[in-house]
Amino acid sequence: MATPNNQKSAFRLPEEAVKQVEQLLIAILEYHRRQNGIIRAKLEAIDIAYARHQTAKPTGHPDESGIDSRTTESNISCGITEKDITVPVVIGQVDSFVGYLADVYLSGYPMFPVVSEPQHMKEAEMLEAIIDTTSVLGRYHRHFLMSFRDGIKYNFMPMEISWEPLEQYDVVANFLNPQAAASLQQHQQHITKVKRLDPYNTVFDSRVDPVEVTYCGEFAGNLEIIPRLELKRFINRYSQSGDLYNLGKIHEISAMGPENFFYTDLPTVSDFITGARAKNAQFDWAAWLGTRPAATGMKRTLQAGAYEKFTCYCRIIPSELKITNVPKSNSPQIWKFIFLNGKHLIYAKPVYTVYDTLPIMIGQPLEDGFALQTKSIAEAQIPMQEAASTLFNIRFNAARRAVSDRALFDPTLINESDVNAPTPAAKIPVRLSGLNDKDFSRAYQAIPYDPRGTDTVIGDARNVLELSDQLSGLNRPQQGRFQKGNKSVREWEDTMSNADNRPRLPALAIEFQTMIPIKEQIKLNIFQHGVKGTFQSFKSGTPYEVKPQDMEKLKEVVLSFRVADGYTPKSKMASGEMIEMGLQAISQNQFLAQSFGAMLPAMFLHLMQLGGVRGMEQYLPQATQNAANGAVNQPPTNGTGSGNPNPVT
Repeated sequence: MATPNNQKSAFRLPEEAVKQVEQLLIAILEYHRRQNGIIRAKLEAIDIAYARHQTAKPTGHPDESGIDSRTTESNISCGITEKDITVPVVIGQVDSFVGYLADVYLSGYPMFPVVSEPQHMKEAEMLEAIIDTTSVLGRYHRHFLMSFRDGIKYNFMPMEISWEPLEQYDVVANFLNPQAAASLQQHQQHITKVKRLDPYNTVFDSRVDPVEVTYCGEFAGNLEIIPRLELKRFINRYSQSGDLYNLGKIHEISAMGPENFFYTDLPTVSDFITGARAKNAQFDWAAWLGTRPAATGMKRTLQAGAYEKFTCYCRIIPSELKITNVPKSNSPQIWKFIFLNGKHLIYAKPVYTVYDTLPIMIGQPLEDGFALQTKSIAEAQIPMQEAASTLFNIRFNAARRAVSDRALFDPTLINESDVNAPTPAAKIPVRLSGLNDKDFSRAYQAIPYDPRGTDTVIGDARNVLELSDQLSGLNRPQQGRFQKGNKSVREWEDTMSNADNRPRLPALAIEFQTMIPIKEQIKLNIFQHGVKGTFQSFKSGTPYEVKPQDMEKLKEVVLSFRVADGYTPKSKMASGEMIEMGLQAISQNQFLAQSFGAMLPAMFLHLMQLGGVRGMEQYLPQATQNAANGAVNQPPTNGTGSGNPNPVT
């Protein structure tokens, strides 16, 4: 499946153009640094609410809501801290929507079926096997699942579509020496990769709506941290292409300080994993060997062996950046640049995409024209979660006070530490020598607690949870919860069909914002770059040997292929039910049987292909098989061999 993508680049940039591109990328990163605060505060608030994370409260004082959640030094030493209960509203609503989207787009197999005209069934099956192999090797399901979660959480789901190399090993036998053991041979293949991007470190042109960035924006990219060996592997992959630059300067940029970096750490949402992200805590081999002191104290300092990689797709006019050795240098073009540690350009190459779009697309499941202001499904649920949590904690703290309420005590007779001891059955010593004329019963006096007004808060919290369901449009069964009441099968189907109307809206937006362009780009990459080798349908197991002449056939009928998915399945593109009804009508009507009888084998094979059944023709006798394959390319006849359904006799 190797592809001829390692030829020397014909668009080598001169040194002056490299400097111009580096200045452009630095300006884009500075723009990102200024604009990142617009969306970062929103992302952090949603993540903290989704993870239900809260920090331990200071000891000795009630919080702002008036709820006394004091902790003592003895509690802290034992690892005991009192925290409020956070009702899981946001995570429940988000995961329910993500589950719906996963069922729509990711539960079918293959993920992207191919539909064609009957005469191109074989080519369609071959293209489907190529895309099926690509989706498995590219781990599409994982990246789509993470991206769907981003869309529901943030209403911001950036994805990158790129044509990337993939290393693979084949088992090769020595036919000249049959007794010798088989050996492994490494080769490089290229596939279309679909990558979910980190919303915190996605760089995009915010002058246009997020959904329009891929169509109208001037740039889009992402920042990531890569270890030294990953950088080395990247260099090896493209070392023969002629698209790499400044390789001799990479050793100069590993000692840069944190002020030079643009990567943003994710917020802390765990009580057990705190501080800088694990990917920023690289092992410093040079410090271990004693050739350089170890870096200490700086949260965002990248240790030796870790690099900040900025991948950016820019819509540029090449001549403005001193790039003149390309066709149409005065017209806007899309280029891919990779910038290392905010200092050196290491990769540059023009990119050709379907519809002339940037290969980074940003989806918004809820789009109403307000761009980044539009509240996501998770953000809309945050007030509901806070309200329900407040009501629950009022009830729990009332229960705590009913067991151990406030009291008055004489500090000259009883120590404060003894009164506030965490032990539930503490023995409190009293200084009898200080009683004198004091009454012993007055040394400690409990204040009666009145629980009125707290008995109904749990019911109020349930009402808030019902409001959250109305806000999202999900009912209890859609969230996996039991629904009381008896319904007939018909009533249940009607109810659930109507309940799916709200989740269909974000699914429909995702279909037209991201899924359709992704499918078209996958198809374009295959026809643009060409592939060869053996591809296997992971559903049926049928292998397909793709040769250069097969790719030429595919290119001739490229417009005949339509790629389906979960929202627009094959049944919508080519109705199998109608073909099945047609088969029954032909078999029951004498006139139709005379006119279309010869087409029945081909119609049956097409019906099986739409249903995912492959290789049905191998069960036919050879003569019948030839007739079926030939009938696919013939017009309907009346059974006499004439193309006229009503011949003159």
